Amino acid sequence: MKNPKKIITVLIILLILSLGYIIYLKTTEKIQKKYTEILNTGIQIGYEKAVVQIIQETSECNPVPVTYGNTTIKIIKTDCLS
Repeated sequence: MKNPKKIITVLIILLILSLGYIIYLKTTEKIQKKYTEILNTGIQIGYEKAVVQIIQETSECNPVPVTYGNTTIKIIKTDCLS
């Protein structure tokens, strides 16, 4: 049988490397989750600001141009049509 100290040393090194890799994966997962939460919060805030801006502009009876891709429409409050 080979030298048991060498085998134990190799196993300890492999264990340390495995634990390091697991810690790296968990840390990366937490960072990615936090990044996704921040991104989703930013998207929600942007959506809310856009809706508030449209509501404010249309409340003054101004047509508001809304563009998506190559399509643009104008939104106006129906109370302003009469």
